[in-house]
Amino acid sequence: MSRSIASRSRRPSKTARAARVFTTVLSLLGFVVVFAGGVFLFRSSAAERRMAHQQETESAANVAGETPGLDAHVENANATLRAVRGEAGEGMVERQIVEGRYVVSFQATLPAIDRQTTAYRAWLLRRQPFSFLPIGEFVTDENGTFVLSWEGKTGTDYGSYDRVVVTRNAKTDGPEDPGVHVLEGEFARD
Repeated sequence: MSRSIASRSRRPSKTARAARVFTTVLSLLGFVVVFAGGVFLFRSSAAERRMAHQQETESAANVAGETPGLDAHVENANATLRAVRGEAGEGMVERQIVEGRYVVSFQATLPAIDRQTTAYRAWLLRRQPFSFLPIGEFVTDENGTFVLSWEGKTGTDYGSYDRVVVTRNAKTDGPEDPGVHVLEGEFARD
């Protein structure tokens, strides 16, 4: 009998085990709350910094007589379009502000396609937060060069859309379907 009493006293009681589990769970919840609070504070302060920067930029633009909300670095920004692996072609894109509007002009040398079933489309991409703008379908000029010109909304800032993609799409694809990447480029700041 002394053996069973000794082995029994070494085991923690159910209450002690429950207390340890409760303490562990409570500690983990505390860490989660502290972590979530830290993320919230970090993001809100970053958002405040972005808003303050935007207000400073708009104030400077108003003093300079520019259109508010449009970044000055966008004027005369160019991108060289290079073929994506396995594809052919090349091109240039120019982006500038004309009378308070973003104007993007494309010129590209691309392989011939069946215009009844296929189209080349252009897109502007933003990395953070990720977003893309479908710009439109290319047409050919009298020299057979694929061209496209697009004007953004007056006063809207597209400055964060710094990447350009040209895709090959089936005519049956929807306007938001990105298709097959053919050319890509990134705007350089002058």
